[in-house]
Amino acid sequence: MSPRVTIAIALLALATTVPAAAQAPPAEPPGTAAGPSWEETNIQLKRIADLLERHLEGRKVELLTRRVEITSARIAPLQQELARARSSRGEFARERVEIEDRLENANEQMTSGALEIPQEEFEMLAANLERRLTTLHSAVRDLDERIAELESEIARYQSDVDNWQAYLDRELAGL
Repeated sequence: MSPRVTIAIALLALATTVPAAAQAPPAEPPGTAAGPSWEETNIQLKRIADLLERHLEGRKVELLTRRVEITSARIAPLQQELARARSSRGEFARERVEIEDRLENANEQMTSGALEIPQEEFEMLAANLERRLTTLHSAVRDLDERIAELESEIARYQSDVDNWQAYLDRELAGL
């Protein structure tokens, strides 16, 4: 039952009982066995109000806790994507270094005459390697951008979680 419904029911019950008691003259003096006195009714109303307030505070804490859980759940997939992006970037970077080394080695062999392939074929192979290097440079640059975005997004969510957790801790300390 929502807190608003609980409050509405309590107020409705009070509205229907208090006016009826106020209209009818007491048959017996206050504090006798016939019914509660105004002081007792006031105490009971204060208890109800306190219970409702504690219930609302409890709901507030539940909602804050749920908010922290939801935001924390958003972080996990981002961290997984970040790990995949970093892994891919590492693979591309290794491949780039490998191709650069192969290209440099092939150029040295071609100039020294140790490579026995026609110049035309060598230039075609070198052009293919250069295109692959350009593609790898582009892929690494794109991954660097995505990694930066993911790190920023994770940091923002983590900051939100930390702030909400601190607020929740303060609220729990006040209960």
